[in-house]
Amino acid sequence: MSIKVKIGIIFFIFFVELITFSSLYFFLFKQHKQEMEEIQDEIVEMDLLRDLQISLSMVVMPANDYLIEGAQINEKENFIVLSAKVEDLISKIEKLEFDKIEEGQLVNHIKAEYTKAKDIASKIFSISNAVGNKEAGALMEELDSLIDLTISECDQFRKIALQEIEEAEDSWQRLITLLNTIIFTGVILTVILIIGSLFFFNRTITSPLISLRDAAMEVGRGNLEKKVDISSGDEIGDLSISFNKMVEDLRTLIDKEKEISKHREEALFSYEQNMRNYESEIKNLRLEINSLLQTLGRPRKY
Repeated sequence: MSIKVKIGIIFFIFFVELITFSSLYFFLFKQHKQEMEEIQDEIVEMDLLRDLQISLSMVVMPANDYLIEGAQINEKENFIVLSAKVEDLISKIEKLEFDKIEEGQLVNHIKAEYTKAKDIASKIFSISNAVGNKEAGALMEELDSLIDLTISECDQFRKIALQEIEEAEDSWQRLITLLNTIIFTGVILTVILIIGSLFFFNRTITSPLISLRDAAMEVGRGNLEKKVDISSGDEIGDLSISFNKMVEDLRTLIDKEKEISKHREEALFSYEQNMRNYESEIKNLRLEINSLLQTLGRPRKY
């Protein structure tokens, strides 16, 4: 496996880790945002229900005052104003998105009951002399009962909304915990990958290069028996094989040079020995020739 491939694998692992944890983080962050929006919606729903309860409590007051004061005070117009506010609040609540079926059913029930209460109030205001009128009193009792029931259903509605807020807050806390866990896990894995990468590069690149450097220095000092044992299967492994072959070839070349030098020295020694022998023979030959000439009476000196 080449060094490029090894480095590519390391970067690929880092890239996969980055994409995985980034995707998880953004997914959970989106969920967290949705939970926050849901909590905000539930808070708006709670506020509308509170305003509706207050308005329902106030909407019966004009009819009650009408029974007490009669037509001296224009309570019918007051009722119309308060009733419009109640209807506006019910309309706003209807437009909300509900997570539970019970909420939609309660809205419909509240709307239906208020419609009945409004009709009863209209009947009360249609009675010309309502002060002390038994029919008007009975209608007022029925109106109070309906409004109380509607307010009670608003309480049930608020309890459901409050429960949803608590559930959303629990889910939000779990998401926060999960986000923190993912961030912590990501940091730990990144540290492990960095340490592992340093160890990997030290083992596969740095250490083999240091071994090659030390071997080259040994060869430079004349130690031609030095070899490197690197079997990494990459470019550094190929370089170590080439280095060992170079040292072996250098050792062979030096051995041949030594052998040639030895033969040269032996040849020179043999030549010098032969020359000494030739000189000795020539000297002896001269002595013999002089001796022969002396014998013949013709002394001659060479």
